[in-house]
Amino acid sequence: MDERQTLISLENVSVAFGKERSVAVTDKVSFDIKKGEFFALVGESGCGKSVTAMSILKLLPEPGAKISSGKVLFEGKNLLELSSKELKLIRGKKIACIFQEAMAALNPVLSIRKQLEEAKLKEDSPERILELMRFAGFSDPERVLNSYPHELSGGMLQRICIVMALLPRPSLLIADEPTTALDVTVQAQVMELLKKLSKEFGTAVLLITHNMGLVAQYASRVAVMYAGRIVECGFAEEVIKNPMHPYTKGLLAALPDGKKSLKDLQSIPGNVPAPVDFVEGCRFCDRCFNAKPCCKDFPPLYENENHWTRCFFPVHLSENS
Repeated sequence: MDERQTLISLENVSVAFGKERSVAVTDKVSFDIKKGEFFALVGESGCGKSVTAMSILKLLPEPGAKISSGKVLFEGKNLLELSSKELKLIRGKKIACIFQEAMAALNPVLSIRKQLEEAKLKEDSPERILELMRFAGFSDPERVLNSYPHELSGGMLQRICIVMALLPRPSLLIADEPTTALDVTVQAQVMELLKKLSKEFGTAVLLITHNMGLVAQYASRVAVMYAGRIVECGFAEEVIKNPMHPYTKGLLAALPDGKKSLKDLQSIPGNVPAPVDFVEGCRFCDRCFNAKPCCKDFPPLYENENHWTRCFFPVHLSENS
């Protein structure tokens, strides 16, 4: 990747939880995001996606969580080495977050106007709030601004959170499963808004999701995460068209596409192991249709141009052999 276009880069970031007994939750996670890029981190619940995202700004619970190794390079600095005071200048202003539960992210006793005014830059006029509100699809922004969170729907609240995150003009927006509590129609509206705002303002988006359908529709590149490790990464179109890791193929096989009947949908047998059960070798081995004894070792890197995987038997090679 052209380093001049790289906005943020994670290099071998590992996170562990526990005071007396430390348990590794993520293992040497590495990926980078370009300026203005819509990047997705996908995997089942429990794979370490949110932990990885929160480690970027050191928002992990303390003292239970510890970043045991790695770097997060942003604007020439390693964010993991910055003090709390230095990080405050980056959190929200340069790297903003949207969380799963919009209602929990907003203060229930303050009006929407008051909360947005607190988020905007001092040099910005109040008109910028109205401008972003209209851009976010609010036809009557004044009424919404005078409302309290309990008076608005879930979709409206999530759009408010997106507006709030974008007011300081961040370079990167971390969206941690922003459509989880929303119905399908509102999900589409929120995702379209994120894509639209990313394109309009040049803000890069890190989308945390378990939904490969969202990845296919909105992401330019994707990293697939399983049991604390990145197992595949590449351009979204290429990964979806030619998945190399059996886990990625399994996620895609379980995705309804309008052409498959219910009997054609496949599930991946078993469950994601708990961190205390993580092994040094291939962690997908117990669920993999290609598994062989050698998979007990650490999987090698297989790379094909800008598309790579860590697997002993990449899918397309196994199918052609």
